[in-house]
Amino acid sequence: MIWVVFDGAGKTFGTHEVLKNVTCSLDGGRIVAVTGPNGSGKSTFLRLAGHLLRPSTGKVTVKDGETSLTREALRRELGMLSPEFALSPELTGEENLAFFLGLRGINGSAEERAALFARVGLRLEDAKKRTKACSTGQRQRLALAVLLASNAKLWLLDEPGANLDAAGKAVVQQEARKAADSGALVLVATNDENEAAWADEVFELGRKSTCNPCPPPRGGADRVSGGGCVRGYSQAKETTSTGVLRKKTACELSGPSGHTPPAASRPSPLWEGGLRYRAALHLLRRECTSALRARSTLAVMALFAVTALLALSMALGGAVLAPPLLSALLWVVLFFAASMGLGGAFSSDEASGTLLALRIYGASEAVLYGKTAFSFLMLLLLSIVLVPLFFVFLDATCAILLLFFATLTLGLFGLAAAGTLLAALTIGADGRQAGGLLPVLLLPVILPVFLPAILLTSAALGGRAAGLSMLVGIGLYDLLLLLGASLLFDHLWYED
Repeated sequence: MIWVVFDGAGKTFGTHEVLKNVTCSLDGGRIVAVTGPNGSGKSTFLRLAGHLLRPSTGKVTVKDGETSLTREALRRELGMLSPEFALSPELTGEENLAFFLGLRGINGSAEERAALFARVGLRLEDAKKRTKACSTGQRQRLALAVLLASNAKLWLLDEPGANLDAAGKAVVQQEARKAADSGALVLVATNDENEAAWADEVFELGRKSTCNPCPPPRGGADRVSGGGCVRGYSQAKETTSTGVLRKKTACELSGPSGHTPPAASRPSPLWEGGLRYRAALHLLRRECTSALRARSTLAVMALFAVTALLALSMALGGAVLAPPLLSALLWVVLFFAASMGLGGAFSSDEASGTLLALRIYGASEAVLYGKTAFSFLMLLLLSIVLVPLFFVFLDATCAILLLFFATLTLGLFGLAAAGTLLAALTIGADGRQAGGLLPVLLLPVILPVFLPAILLTSAALGGRAAGLSMLVGIGLYDLLLLLGASLLFDHLWYED
């Protein structure tokens, strides 16, 4: 059973301190409402609990029994419902459900998915629409369906009733209660008194992380813990003529001392072995589907490349260039065209709001490999358009075809790997900043690929011979780029 321990945890964004010295223990099998005025840090509290943010001070530990969970181990136990949690807009509801569950290695039949949509009150015909065509309430129900199907043990519900009608809010309440009764820990950040009313415990955050005075509950005392005030309730059920009334009697929330954790559940091999690569394939499929339906990124890259080649051809006026110059022109056009496309590797997810969903349901390596594979595929498609036009417009001839395509393939892979990693650095920058920043960051990283590729391409076009050791060097550098990206990406992928 999952339980979360805050030990003097605090969070600061720049110079703004949102949470300070929060200490508490939250057990599984309960619904805990996190309340407080706007700006008191409710959403930050939830993200710290889910390891979506790193604490600036202190620590937050999530345990399954006696075992402390790493960030990746926690990811397979985590689910979220929030207005900020958005699904892929170009996919249908059915496709979104299959995609996010595929990231977790969970498969389901069409009948099971239909039953799940009915469970959250969503009509099947609405689930077959693209998400961007659904209403905000329908999107919230789709996100709830993803949460339910993921079998999460730690629920992060951030203003879960937002955009939902009364029936939708009732579904959320019922499902949250079922999850808690089955052993999950359900955290609800809310200012809605009705949502806080169905919680077993309340954690009150004061403005600027100071504790607002909590009225003493009858028969017990509150515990003040740094940035919040905890009021715990045990449940006594009393049957009335209208149903089941939960009568709450006050009791102090148990802390880390004296806590007897439940037995640990059997570890899941969800992210082990080939499942990470299967998750990467799910992401690649989603990227391809979205790109085909949106048709924007590849079109912009191709338009830039074709325009650049046409302008060069007209400027040359039929003059024949030497192989070294032809080779340099080809790779310069490829570099800037790639920069335009690779800059959107994550900014498109950030703009549509799906970045948070990917962080929750996708392992960092699976996201890296899937995004890199898509970038590489996109660059290959670009080269299919660009290379024939290059030979036609610039009157070039290829003497060694195999060397030309081997160099092109390895060079494009290096561009894809470096561009994907560096695109993650631009998360948070606006589109204009990201578009201008990526080429500046990319050029020094890709130079060990760029310069040998120019020499090898020149040799393939009939210029001075170049040693095949350069080709091997490009391949080795590509592998080093991918290895380095794997090591660094986890720190770039999750928010600070």
